[in-house]
Amino acid sequence: MKKNTKKIVLENFCNLSEINNQMISFCRVLADPTRFKIVNLLRNGSLPVQEIASNLKKTNSNISHQLRLLRLKNVVDVKQVANFRLYELTQSFHQRLSSFLKEY
Repeated sequence: MKKNTKKIVLENFCNLSEINNQMISFCRVLADPTRFKIVNLLRNGSLPVQEIASNLKKTNSNISHQLRLLRLKNVVDVKQVANFRLYELTQSFHQRLSSFLKEY
């Protein structure tokens, strides 16, 4: 195999490796049943912590913790409306999900 060919193969492998790491990270976020259910609820629109907790029969504290993790991974965003903090899925999450589904 020529040097240039080896270099191209190695570059493609590195790119594939990075894509795989991103997919693994994406799957880990959704692997937790509570986080998966939160994402499923938010597919229909923005919700406050209290409503998410009520739907999932979990404490506000537990849901807030999960939402914080989802925010760190750029899955959900929060906006202040009057006295409520409403959580919604990010556009970035929709794009990653679409990309993930195309790949597999």
